[in-house]
Amino acid sequence: MKTMLVIVILGLMGLLGYLAYVVRTIDHDPAVWHVEPLNAPPSDSPNDFRVAPPEVSEHPVQLDAPVYAGDARTLAAAFDEFIMAQPRVERVAGTVDEAWLTYVQRTETLMMPDYISVRFYDLEGAETEIDTAQTSAASGATGTDATDAAPAPTVEPRATVAIYSRSRFGYGDMGLNEERVTSWLRALDSFVADE
Repeated sequence: MKTMLVIVILGLMGLLGYLAYVVRTIDHDPAVWHVEPLNAPPSDSPNDFRVAPPEVSEHPVQLDAPVYAGDARTLAAAFDEFIMAQPRVERVAGTVDEAWLTYVQRTETLMMPDYISVRFYDLEGAETEIDTAQTSAASGATGTDATDAAPAPTVEPRATVAIYSRSRFGYGDMGLNEERVTSWLRALDSFVADE
């Protein structure tokens, strides 16, 4: 009986070791994991989290996407630099120039892979009136010359983001995908556009 118990325990340890090896060395196929975050179908289990402008997403959104001052490529570059400095993160596919990237981040203990697809979208710029008084004071103009000297309104670039984070294994994620995405979005707080 004691021998049988030892054999069962050793078998379970071998199986767990094999599963750990498979999880740590599993392939991250870009054809499968590099998805458009606006229209990637949601997971069958509660182990995903989506940020997007709800009016354009094909699927339920858990968090409305912010609007940022800046163009999509600039935001993607800043975001990518921050994300690649995070622990256990690799880029699976995409480029900053495309403003569309997919990352894998492994969990700390079990090294399970979670996939995060991120895409930045340029929006139509918002017109900004330059303060005429400030412009005229800077140029030394007065009276009607001040109005004539004011430059035309400029268009500031605006962008938004869609992020779809999901776990590869398991049924639930204990809120890990939501925690990750909201934490990563804070890296862009300085870009959030004034209303």
